[in-house]
Amino acid sequence: MDHGRANAAQLDIKPLEYPRGGVPPPGFVETLLMFLPILGWIVAAEIARERLRPTRKHLAEQLIARPDDVDMAWMGTDRRVHVGRLIRRLIHAALDWPNDRFIPEDAIDTVFFDDDGEFHDVVQDAMEELGLPADSLPDSEIERLSKLTLGALVDRLLEAMSQPEVQR
Repeated sequence: MDHGRANAAQLDIKPLEYPRGGVPPPGFVETLLMFLPILGWIVAAEIARERLRPTRKHLAEQLIARPDDVDMAWMGTDRRVHVGRLIRRLIHAALDWPNDRFIPEDAIDTVFFDDDGEFHDVVQDAMEELGLPADSLPDSEIERLSKLTLGALVDRLLEAMSQPEVQR
């Protein structure tokens, strides 16, 4: 069934945006500590967490301000809505955002701004839940998708689901 498509702009929902000035880069000490195995990595991770806290808070506030139901932004086919909900749920669980009110226009690199491999894991988990073979999206394609939007990811997963070898 086709529900038509309402984009987030029509619903007056803006894509997630970084705070003015963007994401602060790592400082000298944080960068230096990354070269010291184990203890240095632990301390650098804590410094990074503190450095990124204001950005995470800014993005979280935008998610909280969104309407409770953002399904209309994902409209299209029933399958698209289903895969959009799946991706939203997986992101919420993996990144501990305050809710799953993500929209197709949200940039993946913004949602996963402090990514430590979670994007790849979310895509792999989604493929598994959708019954797609693990090699449906090679690592190089997952890397390419990480520069796009959540809508592009969902559309690519739908494309992979339509391949003859995974037809249901």
